[in-house]
Amino acid sequence: MNGFDYHDFDPRDNKDTPINYGIRNLDMKVKNKLYLQKKFNLTESPDLPLICAVTRLTPQKGLDLIDDVMKELVDMGAQFIILGAGAESIEKVFIKAEKKYPEAIAAEMKFDSNLAQTIYAGADMLLMPSRFEPCGLSQIIAMRFGAIPIVRETGGLADTVRDGYTGFVFKHYDKQAFLWAIRRAVDVYYNQKDYWHKMQIRAMKKDFSWKSSAKKYLWLYKKAIRNRNLYLKNQESEKEKHG
Repeated sequence: MNGFDYHDFDPRDNKDTPINYGIRNLDMKVKNKLYLQKKFNLTESPDLPLICAVTRLTPQKGLDLIDDVMKELVDMGAQFIILGAGAESIEKVFIKAEKKYPEAIAAEMKFDSNLAQTIYAGADMLLMPSRFEPCGLSQIIAMRFGAIPIVRETGGLADTVRDGYTGFVFKHYDKQAFLWAIRRAVDVYYNQKDYWHKMQIRAMKKDFSWKSSAKKYLWLYKKAIRNRNLYLKNQESEKEKHG
Protein backbone atom coordinates (compact mmCIF):
# COMPACT_ATOMS: atom_id res chain seq x y z
CA MET A 1 0.00 0.00 0.00
CA ASN A 2 1.10 3.54 -0.66
CA GLY A 3 1.45 5.98 2.20
CA PHE A 4 2.01 9.67 2.79
CA ASP A 5 3.13 12.04 5.51
CA TYR A 6 0.09 12.81 7.62
CA HIS A 7 1.73 15.95 8.95
CA ASP A 8 1.92 17.44 5.45
CA PHE A 9 -1.65 16.42 4.64
CA ASP A 10 -3.39 17.52 7.81
CA PRO A 11 -6.37 19.83 7.20
CA ARG A 12 -5.99 21.17 10.74
CA ASP A 13 -2.84 23.10 9.84
CA ASN A 14 -2.22 22.45 6.14
CA LYS A 15 -0.94 25.65 4.50
CA ASP A 16 -2.91 25.01 1.29
CA THR A 17 -6.19 24.69 3.17
CA PRO A 18 -7.75 28.19 3.22
CA ILE A 19 -9.84 27.49 6.33
CA ASN A 20 -8.28 24.82 8.55
CA TYR A 21 -10.52 22.19 10.09
CA GLY A 22 -10.49 18.73 11.62
CA ILE A 23 -12.82 16.05 12.90
CA ARG A 24 -13.89 18.21 15.84
CA ASN A 25 -14.90 21.18 13.67
CA LEU A 26 -15.72 19.42 10.40
CA ASP A 27 -18.48 21.94 9.73
CA MET A 28 -15.71 24.43 8.80
CA LYS A 29 -14.86 22.35 5.72
CA VAL A 30 -17.75 23.95 3.82
CA LYS A 31 -15.94 27.30 3.91
CA ASN A 32 -13.26 25.75 1.70
CA LYS A 33 -15.96 24.70 -0.74
CA LEU A 34 -17.20 28.28 -0.91
CA TYR A 35 -13.59 29.37 -1.49
CA LEU A 36 -13.25 26.97 -4.44
CA GLN A 37 -16.60 27.98 -5.91
CA LYS A 38 -15.56 31.62 -5.86
CA LYS A 39 -12.07 30.90 -7.18
CA PHE A 40 -13.39 28.93 -10.16
CA ASN A 41 -16.49 31.07 -10.81
CA LEU A 42 -18.90 28.27 -9.95
CA THR A 43 -22.33 28.88 -8.45
CA GLU A 44 -21.63 29.76 -4.83
CA SER A 45 -23.70 27.59 -2.52
CA PRO A 46 -22.81 25.59 0.60
CA ASP A 47 -25.48 23.02 -0.27
CA LEU A 48 -24.43 21.88 -3.75
CA PRO A 49 -22.24 18.75 -3.73
CA LEU A 50 -18.78 19.59 -5.05
CA ILE A 51 -17.07 16.61 -6.70
CA CYS A 52 -13.43 16.57 -7.76
CA ALA A 53 -10.85 14.54 -9.64
CA VAL A 54 -7.13 15.07 -9.07
CA THR A 55 -5.38 12.85 -11.55
CA ARG A 56 -3.00 12.19 -14.39
CA LEU A 57 -4.89 12.46 -17.65
CA THR A 58 -4.31 8.97 -19.00
CA PRO A 59 -6.72 6.23 -20.16
CA GLN A 60 -5.80 4.18 -17.07
CA LYS A 61 -7.65 6.63 -14.83
CA GLY A 62 -11.08 5.98 -16.34
CA LEU A 63 -11.57 9.51 -17.53
CA ASP A 64 -13.80 8.36 -20.38
CA LEU A 65 -16.31 7.28 -17.74
CA ILE A 66 -16.20 10.71 -16.13
CA ASP A 67 -16.81 12.25 -19.55
CA ASP A 68 -19.78 9.92 -20.03
CA VAL A 69 -21.50 11.08 -16.81
CA MET A 70 -20.73 14.81 -17.05
CA LYS A 71 -24.24 15.85 -18.10
CA GLU A 72 -25.83 13.69 -15.40
CA LEU A 73 -23.58 15.27 -12.77
CA VAL A 74 -24.79 18.71 -13.73
CA ASP A 75 -28.41 17.55 -13.96
CA MET A 76 -28.32 16.18 -10.39
CA GLY A 77 -27.14 19.56 -9.12
CA ALA A 78 -23.51 18.63 -8.55
CA GLN A 79 -20.44 20.66 -9.39
CA PHE A 80 -17.19 19.22 -10.69
CA ILE A 81 -13.56 20.36 -10.58
CA ILE A 82 -10.80 18.42 -12.31
CA LEU A 83 -7.11 19.09 -11.83
CA GLY A 84 -4.55 17.27 -13.92
CA ALA A 85 -2.27 17.19 -16.92
CA GLY A 86 -1.59 14.61 -19.60
CA ALA A 87 -2.94 13.61 -22.97
CA GLU A 88 -4.04 16.65 -24.98
CA SER A 89 -7.07 14.81 -26.33
CA ILE A 90 -8.31 14.22 -22.76
CA GLU A 91 -7.58 17.81 -21.73
CA LYS A 92 -9.77 19.04 -24.59
CA VAL A 93 -12.69 16.95 -23.33
CA PHE A 94 -12.76 18.72 -19.97
CA ILE A 95 -11.99 22.17 -21.37
CA LYS A 96 -15.02 21.72 -23.64
CA ALA A 97 -17.16 20.64 -20.67
CA GLU A 98 -16.08 23.71 -18.70
CA LYS A 99 -17.14 25.97 -21.57
CA LYS A 100 -20.49 24.21 -21.82
CA TYR A 101 -21.23 24.31 -18.07
CA PRO A 102 -19.16 27.24 -16.72
CA GLU A 103 -21.16 27.58 -13.50
CA ALA A 104 -20.86 23.88 -12.67
CA ILE A 105 -17.55 22.60 -14.09
CA ALA A 106 -13.97 23.82 -13.75
CA ALA A 107 -11.03 22.29 -15.61
CA GLU A 108 -7.49 23.07 -14.49
CA MET A 109 -5.29 21.27 -16.97
CA LYS A 110 -1.99 21.35 -15.10
CA PHE A 111 -0.06 19.68 -12.29
CA ASP A 112 -0.17 21.69 -9.07
CA SER A 113 0.34 19.82 -5.79
CA ASN A 114 -0.56 22.85 -3.69
CA LEU A 115 -3.83 23.47 -5.52
CA ALA A 116 -4.59 19.76 -5.25
CA GLN A 117 -4.68 20.02 -1.46
CA THR A 118 -6.89 23.10 -1.65
CA ILE A 119 -9.30 21.12 -3.83
CA TYR A 120 -9.31 18.11 -1.48
CA ALA A 121 -10.07 20.49 1.39
CA GLY A 122 -13.11 21.95 -0.34
CA ALA A 123 -14.51 18.94 -2.20
CA ASP A 124 -17.27 16.73 -0.86
CA MET A 125 -16.38 13.76 -3.05
CA LEU A 126 -13.59 12.42 -5.27
CA LEU A 127 -14.05 10.46 -8.50
CA MET A 128 -11.51 7.71 -9.24
CA PRO A 129 -13.01 5.18 -11.69
CA SER A 130 -9.67 3.66 -12.72
CA ARG A 131 -9.38 0.81 -15.20
CA PHE A 132 -6.59 -0.53 -12.96
CA GLU A 133 -4.80 0.95 -9.96
CA PRO A 134 -1.85 -0.75 -8.19
CA CYS A 135 -2.62 1.36 -5.13
CA GLY A 136 -3.39 5.01 -5.78
CA LEU A 137 -2.83 8.10 -3.67
CA SER A 138 -5.72 10.41 -4.50
CA GLN A 139 -8.35 8.33 -2.72
CA ILE A 140 -6.38 8.06 0.53
CA ILE A 141 -5.46 11.76 0.52
CA ALA A 142 -9.10 12.63 -0.16
CA MET A 143 -10.16 10.58 2.85
CA ARG A 144 -7.67 12.46 5.01
CA PHE A 145 -9.45 15.68 4.02
CA GLY A 146 -12.96 14.25 4.51
CA ALA A 147 -13.73 14.08 0.78
CA ILE A 148 -15.59 10.83 0.19
CA PRO A 149 -14.08 8.73 -2.64
CA ILE A 150 -16.17 7.11 -5.36
CA VAL A 151 -13.96 4.41 -6.84
CA ARG A 152 -13.93 1.34 -9.00
CA GLU A 153 -13.33 -1.99 -7.28
CA THR A 154 -9.82 -2.65 -8.55
CA GLY A 155 -6.34 -2.99 -7.09
CA GLY A 156 -5.51 -0.62 -4.26
CA LEU A 157 -8.85 1.17 -4.60
CA ALA A 158 -10.62 -2.00 -3.48
CA ASP A 159 -8.10 -2.35 -0.65
CA THR A 160 -8.51 1.16 0.73
CA VAL A 161 -12.16 2.15 0.26
CA ARG A 162 -15.01 0.34 1.98
CA ASP A 163 -18.35 0.68 0.23
CA GLY A 164 -20.94 2.57 2.24
CA TYR A 165 -18.49 3.04 5.11
CA THR A 166 -15.64 5.25 3.94
CA GLY A 167 -16.70 5.68 0.31
CA PHE A 168 -18.70 4.27 -2.58
CA VAL A 169 -17.44 1.42 -4.75
CA PHE A 170 -18.62 0.06 -8.09
CA LYS A 171 -17.37 -3.06 -9.84
CA HIS A 172 -18.05 -3.13 -13.58
CA TYR A 173 -16.26 -0.67 -15.84
CA ASP A 174 -19.29 0.93 -17.46
CA LYS A 175 -21.25 4.15 -17.29
CA GLN A 176 -24.31 2.81 -15.49
CA ALA A 177 -22.36 1.18 -12.67
CA PHE A 178 -20.32 4.34 -12.19
CA LEU A 179 -23.36 6.60 -12.35
CA TRP A 180 -25.22 4.46 -9.83
CA ALA A 181 -22.34 4.83 -7.34
CA ILE A 182 -22.40 8.62 -7.83
CA ARG A 183 -26.16 8.76 -7.36
CA ARG A 184 -25.87 6.74 -4.15
CA ALA A 185 -23.24 9.16 -2.84
CA VAL A 186 -25.24 12.25 -3.78
CA ASP A 187 -28.38 10.77 -2.24
CA VAL A 188 -26.61 10.20 1.09
CA TYR A 189 -25.08 13.68 0.88
CA TYR A 190 -28.51 15.32 0.42
CA ASN A 191 -30.79 13.07 2.45
CA GLN A 192 -28.71 11.43 5.19
CA LYS A 193 -26.65 14.27 6.61
CA ASP A 194 -25.81 12.52 9.88
CA TYR A 195 -24.62 9.39 8.11
CA TRP A 196 -22.60 11.47 5.65
CA HIS A 197 -20.90 13.18 8.59
CA LYS A 198 -20.08 9.77 10.12
CA MET A 199 -18.62 8.57 6.80
CA GLN A 200 -16.37 11.62 6.66
CA ILE A 201 -15.12 11.02 10.20
CA ARG A 202 -14.45 7.33 9.51
CA ALA A 203 -12.54 8.27 6.36
CA MET A 204 -10.48 10.92 8.15
CA LYS A 205 -9.57 8.45 10.91
CA LYS A 206 -8.12 5.90 8.49
CA ASP A 207 -4.36 5.48 8.80
CA PHE A 208 -2.54 5.31 5.48
CA SER A 209 0.62 6.93 6.82
CA TRP A 210 4.03 5.54 5.93
CA LYS A 211 4.35 4.45 9.57
CA SER A 212 1.61 1.92 8.97
CA SER A 213 2.80 0.89 5.49
CA ALA A 214 6.43 0.65 6.61
CA LYS A 215 5.54 -1.96 9.22
CA LYS A 216 4.01 -4.12 6.51
CA TYR A 217 7.06 -3.66 4.29
CA LEU A 218 9.35 -4.72 7.16
CA TRP A 219 7.19 -7.77 7.76
CA LEU A 220 7.34 -8.65 4.06
CA TYR A 221 11.13 -8.28 3.87
CA LYS A 222 11.65 -10.36 7.03
CA LYS A 223 9.36 -13.04 5.64
CA ALA A 224 11.33 -13.05 2.35
CA ILE A 225 14.61 -13.40 4.26
CA ARG A 226 13.23 -16.26 6.37
CA ASN A 227 11.93 -18.04 3.27
CA ARG A 228 15.27 -17.67 1.49
CA ASN A 229 17.20 -18.91 4.50
CA LEU A 230 14.87 -21.89 4.75
CA TYR A 231 15.33 -22.56 1.02
CA LEU A 232 19.15 -22.46 1.33
CA LYS A 233 19.02 -24.72 4.37
CA ASN A 234 16.91 -27.25 2.48
CA GLN A 235 19.29 -27.08 -0.47
CA GLU A 236 22.23 -27.86 1.81
CA SER A 237 20.33 -30.78 3.33
CA GLU A 238 19.60 -32.20 -0.13
CA LYS A 239 23.29 -31.96 -1.08
CA GLU A 240 24.32 -33.80 2.06
CA LYS A 241 21.78 -36.56 1.39
CA HIS A 242 23.05 -37.14 -2.11
CA GLY A 243 26.65 -36.81 -1.08
